[in-house]
Amino acid sequence: MTDPVGIPPGSDQITQLLLARCRDQYVNYPDEESVRLGTDRRVTVDPHSGLVFVTADCTRTLAAQADALGKDTDLVLFTIGGNDIDFAQIVKRCFAIGLRSPAACRTLVEAAGRRLPFLQQDLTRILNHLRTAVLRPDARMVLLTYPYLSNRPSWVLRSIRPVAGFGGDRYDAGREVRALGDAGDRVQRAVVTDVNRAAGVEFIHLIDGVKAHFAGHEPDPSIAHRNPDRWMHEFFDTRIPAEWYHPNPQGHEEEKNLLLPFGDFGAVPPSGPRDPNVDLVFVVDTTESMDGPLDRIRQRTDEIVDDMATRTNSLRVGLVTYRDDPARTGIPTDYVSRLDVPFTTDLDQLRDGFTLLNANGGGDPQETVYSGLRTALNLPWRPGVEKVIVLIGDGPPQDPEFGTDLTGSRVVGQDRDVDPPVAISAIDVSGGVSPDGGLGPHVQDITAATGGTFTNSGVDDPGLTVVSTVDDLLARPYVSAGGPYVARDGDTVRLDASGSFAPGGGLITRYEWDFDNDGTYDASNTDPVLTHVYHSTVGPQLILTKVGLRVTDDHGRTVTTTAHLSVTLDGDEVPDEVDNCPNDPNPGQEDSDGDGIGDVCDPDPLLPATDETGVFPADEPGSVARSQINGAVFADTNDNGRRDPGEAGIAGVRIDLRGQDAGGVAVVRSLTTGTDGGWAFTGLLPGRYAVEEVQPANVGNGRNSLGAVDNGAQGASAGTLTGDTVTGIVLSGIGSAAVSYGFGEHPAPVPSPSPTPTPHPTTQPGGVGLPRTGAPLAVIAGTGAAALVVGTLLVLLARRRRLSR
Repeated sequence: MTDPVGIPPGSDQITQLLLARCRDQYVNYPDEESVRLGTDRRVTVDPHSGLVFVTADCTRTLAAQADALGKDTDLVLFTIGGNDIDFAQIVKRCFAIGLRSPAACRTLVEAAGRRLPFLQQDLTRILNHLRTAVLRPDARMVLLTYPYLSNRPSWVLRSIRPVAGFGGDRYDAGREVRALGDAGDRVQRAVVTDVNRAAGVEFIHLIDGVKAHFAGHEPDPSIAHRNPDRWMHEFFDTRIPAEWYHPNPQGHEEEKNLLLPFGDFGAVPPSGPRDPNVDLVFVVDTTESMDGPLDRIRQRTDEIVDDMATRTNSLRVGLVTYRDDPARTGIPTDYVSRLDVPFTTDLDQLRDGFTLLNANGGGDPQETVYSGLRTALNLPWRPGVEKVIVLIGDGPPQDPEFGTDLTGSRVVGQDRDVDPPVAISAIDVSGGVSPDGGLGPHVQDITAATGGTFTNSGVDDPGLTVVSTVDDLLARPYVSAGGPYVARDGDTVRLDASGSFAPGGGLITRYEWDFDNDGTYDASNTDPVLTHVYHSTVGPQLILTKVGLRVTDDHGRTVTTTAHLSVTLDGDEVPDEVDNCPNDPNPGQEDSDGDGIGDVCDPDPLLPATDETGVFPADEPGSVARSQINGAVFADTNDNGRRDPGEAGIAGVRIDLRGQDAGGVAVVRSLTTGTDGGWAFTGLLPGRYAVEEVQPANVGNGRNSLGAVDNGAQGASAGTLTGDTVTGIVLSGIGSAAVSYGFGEHPAPVPSPSPTPTPHPTTQPGGVGLPRTGAPLAVIAGTGAAALVVGTLLVLLARRRRLSR
């Protein structure tokens, strides 16, 4: 809040103002069960404007969504189960880079599976309660199942311990998370069957085809391979983590397409004159002077209760009493305020509450009226119903109130924080003879400011005045300003009051809108719908948080209300002055690096970009599989087992790798050497391996040499060399390497070709030399011997043929 001039930051007044701002900040969730402020108050001064800023941390607990349902509800569409089984954590620890791990994913999925039977019991109980005690018999509910969270039937997540001793884990996150989704669907089918059997009609319609309809359009768990046809947000589709793994705009269209064929699902809107849905709390003075009036009111209790029961569609009632602060009066039986009957639909509890009232204490005319009203305003009022407080008393409030510093204006401010505000009506049962003026002008101002009435009761029968006052209140129009309205600066907002009506078949004749809730009505119309262009600020004012509406019926009765309104630069409901990305929508205000700049607009948000050490998807081990083993096969001409300069590589030689990575998964690979004789097994995980050269043909086996470990962690080993095999290679540490293994070979000698004899001329004895003709003697002798052998074989064959004949 701003400009608390002269007011101590820790005062109750500042606390109440901060609480009011906390309630207004996020209009999509206007109905909180409780609001709590941290004790720390941070005070700063704007050097330009001189405004003083008081900041505190705010914790809001949302009311149960089921509390918003009632007899006016025709149709309920919902999905269930995600929060009950840690949906968000499963998504993060199974699929989100930097957060995922097989162990964490397994733990969460198995825990969710164990919780499913309890979810089934709770859901059955809740839906049966809504059917029997909250909704009309002709109302209907629609349960929409959820798509799979992965488009891959199998997607394995692995982890390894890449140091000495090794170890690892693996978990098929894709398969198991999909199986959990199937199990959740079975639970929902069973619940719907049980509830419908108890109802005797199809009270709940189950839309069970979501998974089949979304098939192939789910998120891809791989960061490297995004699904281009996805109907759900993958990681970093937006910078708002709450949107990840939820339907994107196309997904919502597809869900709509699944629902459209069913029309209104057989739900029947109420027919005939409409009666209001009402939350009503009596706030009653129980000091000693109230003894007579309380007795006469108790005599009329049945009449009051019966009238309310017949004039409303759905009704909750409560009872608050007050006296005075015992620290002020010194009377031990006094109390500031007390909740006698919390909100209930059981009207007998209200009867009993009035019966048990007794008048005592007080001491002087002024009482703790404001504390009684504040206790009532702090009750969990339903959204979308008529809200009424009936104050009954005979003495004025303390203004400011002793011990709380409450004033009438602060009570009005708290009333406006309720959505929509409560109409506070007052019945002064002093009979007009009190020297202190009965409830007095401060209470009259409160009733006027909140749209209530102020009535002076006759001395003889204040109970009858209570009956007539409640009757008049229930006859007034029911007013609804619609909303909540959320817009960006400059947007045209469609304001819709069509939910307003006059009970008993009356008519609404005029709708008046107060666009900025400043108390001045800016537009009047006979139509319930109006448009208006909004800007995030109006002159020097702070951000708008309410739009006001006043309706008038055909009897001239008027009722006012407000609706939540958020108009900011980016439309994310966070006030611009505290938004860590005022120009980019980020309702969650995520700030991973804590630098005050939201992740959505931070150029360096420090979102996890890598997995934890040793964690990786089985089909994408690249971030971890960076180890290698390499070497060469070469002609070792000097037979020293090392590849020296000038020694050629031998191409095409097969090298085999076998072993286990650090997680115990078997590894078998083969390759052939390149043109330079080199080889390298890359993309390996840390682990234990062996390599073997398959001895090539046409070369002699030479000497081999052991490689060395490069960039290895503790426990790394180059292995043991035995012949052409190296065993026991230990790659310890991500990115480690075992390098320069040498397999030397002796090339086989190539035989030299025999030289062709050169002919030389010869001379005959005693004469001139003539050229030599014919064959040499040795050749002739050889030829003769061969002819002799062939002849002998022919003779033998001829004899064998004659004998056979």
